[in-house]
Amino acid sequence: KMSKVLNFTRKDFEREQNLGKGLILVDFSANWCGPCKMLEKVLNDLSERVDYRIARINVDEESELASELKIKSLPAMMILKNGKIIERLTGFMEDDEIEKVVKKVRKRESNTNE
Repeated sequence: KMSKVLNFTRKDFEREQNLGKGLILVDFSANWCGPCKMLEKVLNDLSERVDYRIARINVDEESELASELKIKSLPAMMILKNGKIIERLTGFMEDDEIEKVVKKVRKRESNTNE
C-alpha cells in the first residue's frame, strides 16, 4: 500500500497558494510529536481513497513558515481551495471526522460560488 501523501516544502506551499487548483489538505507535523504520528497513519490511509490531495509539511524543517502561518500546536491541518486557506484544524482527528469537515467545507464553499 502506497501512501499518496505529498511531502511539501515551503516552496511547494507557496506554489499551491499562488497556482493551486481545487482542494488540498495540508498537515503540519513533527517527528517528536506523538499525535502527529497517529495522524500520519490516518492521512496515509485517507490519501488512497479521497479525491483531494493531502500534503505534509515537517515544521522542524519549515519552522519559519509554521510561525508565519501562526501554527501554535501540533498536529495542525489546513484546507486550501484554489490557493486560499479556508479551514484550520488543530489536534488529532480520525478519518471520519476529517471527511466530515471536508464535506462541510465543500458545501460551504459551493454556496459562496467564487
